[in-house]
Amino acid sequence: MNELPILALIFTTIAVGAFVALSTLALFTMVLGGDVGVEPTRRVFGPFTPLIAALLPSSAAGRTAVAKDLLRAGYFEPVAPVNFTALRSLMTYFPLIAGEIGAVLTDGNLSLTFFIVGIVGGILGYAIPRVILLSIANERTEQIRRGLPMLMDTLGLTLSTGASLSGALAASGEAIRRGYPELSHEVRVVEAHAQMRSLSHALDIWKDRQPLPELGSMVFLLGQADRLGTDITRGLWELSGSLQMSARQRAEAAANRANFYMAFPTVLCLLIAAGIILAGPGVAQVILSNRQAQQYIQDAKDQEKKVRQQPQPLGKGVTPPPPPAAVPQPPAF
Repeated sequence: MNELPILALIFTTIAVGAFVALSTLALFTMVLGGDVGVEPTRRVFGPFTPLIAALLPSSAAGRTAVAKDLLRAGYFEPVAPVNFTALRSLMTYFPLIAGEIGAVLTDGNLSLTFFIVGIVGGILGYAIPRVILLSIANERTEQIRRGLPMLMDTLGLTLSTGASLSGALAASGEAIRRGYPELSHEVRVVEAHAQMRSLSHALDIWKDRQPLPELGSMVFLLGQADRLGTDITRGLWELSGSLQMSARQRAEAAANRANFYMAFPTVLCLLIAAGIILAGPGVAQVILSNRQAQQYIQDAKDQEKKVRQQPQPLGKGVTPPPPPAAVPQPPAF
């Protein structure tokens, strides 16, 4: 069989795999980290991005869920959904096509292996980008949750000095930028939305973008202050204390769960060690007894063999048997 198709398939697989890996890295690292107004993110595959994304069918509910997860993960660019869909489409179809080509170019068990690997690779290529996106979104949401008490305390202190709500929110977001960069970025996005329309509308968008109960409570207080002009300093501090207590309770619950989960491997390891300590001497004794029994049996067989090889002595009063009589020969003529 000619080896050129196999070499071409291997080269194509490695090249496209490297391209997909670099594209994945580029897609999941293009987060808007600077101020509002930086250069927007470009399409990951250039003008072919919408065409590649259109190859993967998806429902309206699926597209909406992906868009929400992209916003939760911090990908606010308009081209983020099409970039994600294009990358997912390429990672789905490339293993399928490569597996089919390998199955056609080979035969026997190798062909079946290429086919199965292509199917499994296509399924993984479809699922892995979504799993990675969910992981990034959940991690970022947790970081925002952890920074909300600090933002409320800072915002309450800033409002107590007589600053306006918009100015206090901007100053508080900038103050927590080093410790909680993701939350500070969310505050800057809220400021940009407020400049385009109103602070209440920007806060409502923020609540929809990050569906956190703690954030919803803070947005309600800020909305009341923006519409009615009420003093929310004490309310922010009380809410911050409640969130800190909730965070402490969640940490204690996680610690208790960790102790419970660690009990299984600990008990398993202790059972193995205890089994070796308790059953080890008995097992060693059984093995030793078995070896001794085998040795006794072998010695008995050797003695029996030696006895059979030795000549048997004659007893007293026993005459040896007479020699056989000579057979007469016929006379010769």
